[in-house]
Amino acid sequence: MATGADVIDQVLDRLEESRSNPIFWSRSELLGYLNDGLIELTLIAGHLVSENTYRIIGAKLQAVPATAIALIHVSYASEMVEKSSIEYFDRENPNWDRQYGILHKWAPCGLDAWFVDRHPIAATSVSLTTLDQPTVLAETDTVDLEDEYINGLQDYVFHMARFKEGGAEFQQAMEDYDGFTERAGLRGQRTFSEQWTVWSRDPNADTGESYSTLDRS
Repeated sequence: MATGADVIDQVLDRLEESRSNPIFWSRSELLGYLNDGLIELTLIAGHLVSENTYRIIGAKLQAVPATAIALIHVSYASEMVEKSSIEYFDRENPNWDRQYGILHKWAPCGLDAWFVDRHPIAATSVSLTTLDQPTVLAETDTVDLEDEYINGLQDYVFHMARFKEGGAEFQQAMEDYDGFTERAGLRGQRTFSEQWTVWSRDPNADTGESYSTLDRS
């Protein structure tokens, strides 16, 4: 385990800067890059996942928890609810927006909302599995990741820092960004291999001539 300060120290060494009194880069600047890298790692690897109870409101549009980046799964009575799309809702039942009862399917709406095909007439709770926003790190905070991913974050911070020097230096640091994405991708493979089978449909799929999203765009 390493702290945010440890990561910044290693990056300053690679930049040939003073740890205690850097001139060209400030420690706060590099800390900002570190937090940006942590968000990107989370998006690629999907490792910050949690499950929370959510009470469905009596409407078709529902909210995603404020701490979440995106909604991944919905389950009701310990059973997974099928993920669909607004287009499929329309195709299967044009009157879905007036249906109520037990939830059968859900559809994403951006990153901070989701639709239900049926809304409840009484209090109903479901479980939401979400990809969560990482906590903003201070220098004294521990980076709760294995060493190989901490090394990947160092590569990310180093790469972003060199953008300040100019185009050539930034381009030279692209291999460091590649190293970061490679490590994050390996983490992503491990994360998703540990998850259950995902029910999903592609809302951009061509679902028929003159009707699909693609034909109507």
